Amino acid sequence: MRNGGYTLIEIIIVLMLVAILAAIVWPALQVSLERFTLEEASWRLAREIRQVQQQAVAKEEPFRIEFQRPFRRCVISHSGKTWDVFNLPAGIEIDDVSFTYSEVIFHPTGAPSMGGTVTLVNDRGEKRYVMVTVGAGRVRVAKEL
Repeated sequence: MRNGGYTLIEIIIVLMLVAILAAIVWPALQVSLERFTLEEASWRLAREIRQVQQQAVAKEEPFRIEFQRPFRRCVISHSGKTWDVFNLPAGIEIDDVSFTYSEVIFHPTGAPSMGGTVTLVNDRGEKRYVMVTVGAGRVRVAKEL
């Protein structure tokens, strides 16, 4: 006669099935998480660049953003003083910067000193490109150049 409870063997079998499913799903989940982190870092960098552009217009002063590859960060400054620092999340690197001297200056009109691209890469080698167009200073994120 059974009391409606589970036996130790039934619990062990269920736990083994859960462990097997987790082992199958985990690699795919990890890839998705790394891709999401790269996407989020790219869009956040684009927002930071747009914010620098807006601050230049609002304060009617040039603002500068410097992309520091070895430190995995971007330093925003104006009037020779650091205004903000944007650090990239773990696992994301600045792969390449096409701006001269790894910086772009936004003038009080909102126009950038030049157009260029910042390439971000994750540990799996996937890349995203944050592009600033010359003239208007449009900022966009792309999967390909």
